[in-house]
Amino acid sequence: MNNKKTSEVGLVKEALIRLGLSARSVCPCDPPFPDVLVTLEDGRLIGGEVSDYYSDAGRGTSSHNRAFASNWMQVQAEIRHHVKRHAHLRHITGWLKPQHERMLCSGANAEALGRELVDFAARARVDCKAGPSTHCAPFPDQYCLMNKYVAELTLRPTGAVQWVSWNCAGMAGGFGLDERRVRDLIGNKEQKSYDWGGAEERWLLITAGAAPATVASWVGPEWQEGAKLESLDLSWITAFHRVLFLALSPSCWAREIWRAPGLAALQSQSRL
Repeated sequence: MNNKKTSEVGLVKEALIRLGLSARSVCPCDPPFPDVLVTLEDGRLIGGEVSDYYSDAGRGTSSHNRAFASNWMQVQAEIRHHVKRHAHLRHITGWLKPQHERMLCSGANAEALGRELVDFAARARVDCKAGPSTHCAPFPDQYCLMNKYVAELTLRPTGAVQWVSWNCAGMAGGFGLDERRVRDLIGNKEQKSYDWGGAEERWLLITAGAAPATVASWVGPEWQEGAKLESLDLSWITAFHRVLFLALSPSCWAREIWRAPGLAALQSQSRL
């Protein structure tokens, strides 16, 4: 399973947990099927499409955040691959601040940067009892790509939680939800054709601060953003039966923001 599919499956599982729902399975799919097929605990088959919310992209426009997120995903995947070789890093996570906003290497250089970051963290020997430690450029000469792309690296203990994904400060493209961009995102998905594979319900999951564990756009807590989502007129939706929203940074919450007439609300919605 590639990085994108791993991310989509993880995001759907996180949304289900936040909504108080259980699933027997979450299986990745390739086009023309939706991103995932979910079998809920009650046996219902759900087709799920996953889409990232970026505050700097609307209908028909590109997103600098999306390109940056793609590059960061390559770096992050290499970090995940190498970090587990160092047992003492299991309770350490990293927070990266790029030297230039939304500018990060890609391809082979992204993989090499990921290896440099893990090697640096392994040699730093962070004391889990002493709190976070911040390391600023310039770094030692052997870390060529860190010196080119990284301004600061903060290594932070995670307590009892193990193998927390690293994150990158340069993903932030704005704060707060833009209702028009949410509508545009749904509109783009509406125009696509899917083979729903016999699914009983069709869900669209919109994520912010994800892909995976990246910060595409910062959104506030649910009490702050909920009114914006509730104000959206989504009565024109035909491709989906439910639209869900999952926020992962800086606060984590999920909610059902629209459902087709006649459907009951999802039960046990969490307000975490």
